[in-house]
Amino acid sequence: MGRRIARDGRAVAGLLGVALLLVVGLAGPMLANRQPIVCRFEGQWHWPALVDVVHQFPWGERLVSKSKPFAFPTFEAKRDLPADGFALWPPIRYGPRETSADILQGPSAVHLLGTDQVGRDVAARLLRGASVSVGVGLGAMLIASLIGIPLGGLAGYVGGITDILISRLIELVLCFPVFFLILAVMAWLGPGTGAVGVAVVIGLTRWTSIARYTRGEFLRLKSEDYVLAARAQGAGLGRIVFVHILPNGLGPVLVAITFGVANVVLIEAGLSWLGFGVQAPEPSWGNMLRAGYEHLKLGPHLIYSSCAAIFLAVLSCNLVADGLRSALNPKGV
Repeated sequence: MGRRIARDGRAVAGLLGVALLLVVGLAGPMLANRQPIVCRFEGQWHWPALVDVVHQFPWGERLVSKSKPFAFPTFEAKRDLPADGFALWPPIRYGPRETSADILQGPSAVHLLGTDQVGRDVAARLLRGASVSVGVGLGAMLIASLIGIPLGGLAGYVGGITDILISRLIELVLCFPVFFLILAVMAWLGPGTGAVGVAVVIGLTRWTSIARYTRGEFLRLKSEDYVLAARAQGAGLGRIVFVHILPNGLGPVLVAITFGVANVVLIEAGLSWLGFGVQAPEPSWGNMLRAGYEHLKLGPHLIYSSCAAIFLAVLSCNLVADGLRSALNPKGV
């Protein structure tokens, strides 16, 4: 399968795009930050931007607090360093929440993608928005997979009344338009949910397609000769499911998950644009798009950058998913 994907130029381009999104999402504070990536101050080495990377994770602040302190005074410019000091600065010398007097300025040498309505650097917010959007997409599909794969596998393997009940549950959830269901839940929860809450809500409503694919694969594979042979040799339920059926049935599920990540990025952008997703000042491609819409005449550059980021993210995920589908089913049958 890996060789087939490598020979597919579109899939390779998609993989490169997804890899770029992951790198930017994880290393965003090292690319856009008021603090240096690494510096030497008062005889010690400090890694303030790396600390901001760690702080993105739920356990980050606790980990940093138990280790040697990394924080040091913010240096506004290279000249503020002492004579024996050294600092390696990020490519973008502004944080995503840092405001300035340059309001709705177009792209320039100082602000590569311009500034927004309160003087924040658009490039810095775009990089930070990548971690939010990609994190929501991956987190939502992880939650959906943890729900859909067990339910679909249980329905397909056990069958009978269990299959009927789970299938009816899937159909019940599918009766509701997914986006409007998510929108209703987000409106009920209120605007303070944050990126984690958005990922949880989307994940709890996006598991049905994964469950259906998993159910179909378990129904198909449980009657294969190698599964029957394993059962005849006395293999237990866990070995049959996790060693013989699940690894061979994950292909279509992975395709559905990859397509799902692209859909979640669009859903999160739509929610944030409507004001029910990630709230300012936390940057998100959706609320950046909303800000561009509200200041379309004075700051059209806000629209261009956020639209391009959403387009490239969705296109990359779809290309990877399409490449996976072609590699798993090269004859198209």
